[in-house]
Formats: sequence, C-alpha cells, structure tokens
Amino acid sequence: SYDESVAQAIRLADENGWIHLSDGSWPGYTERPALILEGYSVLSAECAEQFAAVNIWPTHVFLQAGVGGLAAGVGAHIRDRWPVQPTIVVVEPDRAPCLQNSIRAGKLTPGNGPDSNMGRLDCKNASLIAYESLREDADIFVTVTDKAAAEAADLLAARGLATTPSGAAGLAGLIALVPGKESRCMIVVSEGPENG
Repeated sequence: SYDESVAQAIRLADENGWIHLSDGSWPGYTERPALILEGYSVLSAECAEQFAAVNIWPTHVFLQAGVGGLAAGVGAHIRDRWPVQPTIVVVEPDRAPCLQNSIRAGKLTPGNGPDSNMGRLDCKNASLIAYESLREDADIFVTVTDKAAAEAADLLAARGLATTPSGAAGLAGLIALVPGKESRCMIVVSEGPENG
C-alpha cells in the first residue's frame, strides 16, 4: 500500500543515511514537504497565465488528493494569486477519505478502508501541512468510487488523454458534483497511462 511504501522508504533512508523526500508531512517533518507543495504551485501559475490571456477564469477547480500535497499546493496558490476566485473541490477515493475525515474531526484522522484502484491517492493518512492548508483554502470535499474513477479515465482516454483512475479522479469528482451548466471547471489530469 501507499502507507506501507512510505514507512519502508523512511526506514531505508534512516538505515542508510539517505534523504527522505515526500510530499506527506507530520510533526517534525515539514520543511521538505513544504518545498514540494511550493513546486506544485507552478501548475496553477501556468494555468493562471492562460486564463488571464483570455480573461476567462474557472468557477470550479477540482483537485484530486491522496495525502493532499498537490491539492494544497495548487489550492494555496489559487487563493493567494488568482484575481478571480473559484470554488475549490478536493476529490478523494471513498476508500481513503483522510482529508475529509480530518476536516470533519478538526484534527488529523485516518481514512481507513479497503484498497482502491486509485493507487497514488489510496492514502490513509493526510499530510499535516496539506490538512492545515486545505482546511482554509478548500470549499468542498467529495469522495468518488473506484468505478467512477475508472469510468472517468475511460472518458478521458476516448478524448486522447490516457490516464489512470488516480489521474482522472478530478473528472470523477466533477461528474459527481454536477456544478451546473453555467460553470467553467478546471480539472488536473495528474498521470499518464500505466504500461503493462
């Protein structure tokens, strides 16, 4: 699982004197993840340039989340820099809603459930700094099923954007939320296709 992989990476880094670099964070491990979140902001900065050029801005931005790094980095940049503010929607697997559970509980709370086909989003524990950021910046938290994410990946593939269920989770969230005919929605296709 994702969480087991992170634990193994931490163990190996400690044993071998390696640098552990993760966008997940916890008390005592926040500096490096904060830099990764800052890197994710390039995505929203580049989008802002395109939207400003045509003066058309999204009403909704759908951001898939595992531990929450990408969603927090992009969401924070949007809140800080975009002149037109959208509704920010965080999309998680229904089998790993660690951010939604944490927001509801007012503290970091696991999102326990069976394994999800959204492998890179199948994170049972939210990042501390992502949680702190998203509880301020996000408007809505939704969950999507494995079936919905797979169907969203198929929809994107049919339009020439091959991706995984993880990469298509934002589209699955848009389909689940149905924001209305007048909305202009931005999704992030965060992965290419898996081979093999």
